[in-house]
Amino acid sequence: MSLMPTLFAKVRKLSKNQNGALSKARCDLVCFETSKENKQQCRTKCRSEEQKPGTCPAEDSPKWAEACVEACNADSQCDSTQRCCHHGCGSTCSEPTDLHIIPGLPALPLVDKVKEKKRSVVIQWSDGVGDAARAVPGRILYLLEEQNHVGPKYEESKLGEWKMLLRTNKNKTSLKSLLKPGHWYRFRVAAVSASGTRGFSAPSTPFTPRKGPRPPPAPKKLRVRPIKSDNGTVTVRLEWKEPNSDLPVVRYKVFWSRRVKGLSGPLDSVLVKHQSVPNVRTC
Repeated sequence: MSLMPTLFAKVRKLSKNQNGALSKARCDLVCFETSKENKQQCRTKCRSEEQKPGTCPAEDSPKWAEACVEACNADSQCDSTQRCCHHGCGSTCSEPTDLHIIPGLPALPLVDKVKEKKRSVVIQWSDGVGDAARAVPGRILYLLEEQNHVGPKYEESKLGEWKMLLRTNKNKTSLKSLLKPGHWYRFRVAAVSASGTRGFSAPSTPFTPRKGPRPPPAPKKLRVRPIKSDNGTVTVRLEWKEPNSDLPVVRYKVFWSRRVKGLSGPLDSVLVKHQSVPNVRTC
C-alpha cells in the first residue's frame, strides 16, 4: 500500500486596514465632550455629514473632461483628504488645491528618526514647522502607518500598501514585537484635529531591524485525514498550522514512511519518501 498525500496548510487571515481612519479620528475629537450615551450617535452624524476642508479644483480643469460620472455624493465617500467635487459633467473625488495653506489645521508632521533599542523600535516625529504648527487649538491625534517589503536590500517598487499601526496623542511611540527581521519598513504620520487634517507626512527613510531573520519553527497541529482508498492506494490529506515566521514560508518538506511488520512482530517504520511542496493556502 502506498501513500499519496494531498497537502494543505491552514493560515491566519490578515486583517485589512480600517477604512476612513482619518475621518474616524476627527469625529472622535468632535464628539470627545459628548456624553457616553450620545457619543455613538454623535460619531455617526459626524461621519455622514462630514465636510472636509479645502477647495475643489476649478470646474474648467482638464481633469473633469475625463470624468463624466457621478463618482460620489458626499465627502464621506472619498478617501483620505479627498473631497467630493461637483462639476458640470458629474462629481469626482479629488484632492483640494489649497489644503497646505488653510489656517486652523495641524501642520504636516515630520518623522524625525526611527531608533532601534534592545527590545523595541522608537519612532519620533515633530509637529511640523512654522506658525501653522503652533496655532492649532484643541486636541490633536496622530495616526501612524507603515508599509514594508521582504528582502535583503531596500527596493521601493516592492513596498506593499500602507497599513495603520496605531494612533496616539503623543509625538513618539515605542513598537515592541511588531516589526519583523528581514523586512524593510517606511513610516508616515498624520495629525488630526476636530477641524480636519492635511493628510499624511512624507515617508520616513527606510528602516530594517539589525537582527537577522530566524528559520521558521516546525508547523503545529498536524492532522491526517483519509480521503479515499482505491485498489490498495490510500489518499490522505495533511493539514497543519503555519508557524509564526520572520519571513514568509515558501515551501514545506513533508516526510512520510511505510509501516511494515518486523521479524519480531512489532511494526517497524521504514522511510520511503520525502517531498517539497509549495505553501498551499486554504481559508
